[in-house]
Amino acid sequence: SDAAGLLTLAAVAVIGSLIIFTLRVNRTVAQTDVAHH
Repeated sequence: SDAAGLLTLAAVAVIGSLIIFTLRVNRTVAQTDVAHH
């Protein structure tokens, strides 16, 4: 059960990091679009 809990925490951490990463990329892309236009 400990291994399952660690896997769950790892999955949540990875998913959270991906969400934060995509949000940052979207913000930078939006800023560059505004700057170019």
